[in-house]
Amino acid sequence: MNPNILTDEQKLQIVELFRPMMQRNRLPLEQELESADRIAFENALMGIYGISEYYEPIKNSLKQLYRIRFAVKD
Repeated sequence: MNPNILTDEQKLQIVELFRPMMQRNRLPLEQELESADRIAFENALMGIYGISEYYEPIKNSLKQLYRIRFAVKD
């Protein structure tokens, strides 16, 4: 994802949507991925870059890797 190809409006949109997450504590991964502000941010970011169709597969893969990591850790 190259920020240099974005318009100033797109950059501002990303910053504005990221701001609420900066103003709160980070949640555990699975809760974080389901939080409304995170979903809005991720959807906008992927939409801006034209890759919205990959959102769910990326999110599901991340959750699966996270679960595997902690299953092995135990």
